[in-house]
Amino acid sequence: MSLFTTLPSELYSDILSHVPKPSLQKTVLSLSRAIPYSPVPLHDIFRCIRLSHPDQVFQLYRRLRTTTANDANSACINIDPAASWVRSFLLETWAADANVVINLVGLLTEIRKLTLWVGPMNFTPENLEELITKLKRDMKQLRVLELRFRPYVQKATYLPFLKGSYFDSTLLALAYWPHTILRSLSIVQDPLDLTQLQVAPGKSFAQPIVFFRLDHTFSSLLLCPHIGALRFCLPSRALIRAFTNSSPRTYSHIRILDLSTTSTYDADIDTIITRFSKLEHLVLDGCSSLHDALGGPTLEGTGLREEWYALGKRCALGGARRAKEREKLVKQWLETSREHEHEQEAVAESSTKKPRKGRKGLATATISLRSASLPPSQVAGPPKLSPSINLPQRVRIVPPGPTLKSLSIALPNTPINLHADILSAFERGWKDGLAQLTTARRTILQAWVRRNTGTNSDKITTKVVKFDDDEDEWNRLNGLDDVEVDDLEDEDRFVEECGVPGLCLLGPGSADDSHQTECGHQMSILAELARLS
Repeated sequence: MSLFTTLPSELYSDILSHVPKPSLQKTVLSLSRAIPYSPVPLHDIFRCIRLSHPDQVFQLYRRLRTTTANDANSACINIDPAASWVRSFLLETWAADANVVINLVGLLTEIRKLTLWVGPMNFTPENLEELITKLKRDMKQLRVLELRFRPYVQKATYLPFLKGSYFDSTLLALAYWPHTILRSLSIVQDPLDLTQLQVAPGKSFAQPIVFFRLDHTFSSLLLCPHIGALRFCLPSRALIRAFTNSSPRTYSHIRILDLSTTSTYDADIDTIITRFSKLEHLVLDGCSSLHDALGGPTLEGTGLREEWYALGKRCALGGARRAKEREKLVKQWLETSREHEHEQEAVAESSTKKPRKGRKGLATATISLRSASLPPSQVAGPPKLSPSINLPQRVRIVPPGPTLKSLSIALPNTPINLHADILSAFERGWKDGLAQLTTARRTILQAWVRRNTGTNSDKITTKVVKFDDDEDEWNRLNGLDDVEVDDLEDEDRFVEECGVPGLCLLGPGSADDSHQTECGHQMSILAELARLS
């Protein structure tokens, strides 16, 4: 034992590297207490901090920040070097003092992950806005931000609603995050559990509201181009309408999307697949309206299989819907451009038309004093025409292939013995939709080849394009690239690259080995950061 206490710090670090991570923090703490005078590295004690009691917040703040008196009239504030060792900070209590939390988090400038529980008694919208402002200024290494809201207490109350106490300003502040290293954002509101509230018998209590104007705040949040993983779970709130009512566009930066517990229907999945053009993992647990449509008690046998077959087919055809919507907007823009050009031509012809000979009316002036008094350079002439736009008469867009790798929809009311039929029906629908998409792509590409080789007698000028990898804004021809010969050669590998996505019907609380491989429940956000960064 005496020999073990005299080892250098490097050997202690090498020994501790073999300890499993879940036990590393307690092991280092026990070792430092057993041999307090040995150079045991303490970094791992502070690397991941999890506080579950309000008193721990102030104790840690007092541990990291101390004040020493320099003289009788001044004091020196010292920050412990251990504050820079913290990489993950989790505040899992609803009763911590907001001011102490703000001051404590302000010391942890090197953290990579931050988790905060926001309850009705510890944080106000003003407190959280102040904290977000401090994070945006100092937390340049923050990669994962998780906010969990529970806006109700033991006794049901509408006081926050009457006060207009909403956290919309938090979403607006997050939408303009200055550091692009932030890649994962999680905003979750706990569903209302009436069994834990003191509600009179026969009375009901509505789901409390955390965010009021979702149509504006959620749309602004989706515009953060550096966020690749987004979890936005608000019980019984309709989020799909929030971004579909905005200007038509796609969100190619989102790879992981979790909209559990929200008010989402099976038709909304079509919109999600269409607008999130590079989406790989979609999680929709706890969406009661969706579960009733896809796995409700009234669906059995043939009806259940038909619903999941149709869902699989629509998921595979998301690119075709996106191409059709974009072609419609391009067509409207082409028609508007031609009308504008024709109007300019009509104005130019009317201004250059020669006056007719004959007697003029008495009310028609034969001279102009204004034009005579001005120099020739300032006399207004006929309007100048803009150069020819040279636009095609028609634009065809090659529909892109699906990018979805997993779809997670927990079905608590559906018997497990029906899961095999659901998976089979979904796979058949996906393959049939993929075959339909492949046919549409080949038809457009082969027509493009015939036009280029001159074997097509169609006189309509048609431009064939494809979506750009970073296409977002649906404006004119922006985000659209010309089709090349290589695109036709790569078409043979199209079906092979579009595998059937994994469909997981179990909730996140189930055993890990019962889930589909790499489904949305198993995808660790921290593990995804290495790929998204």
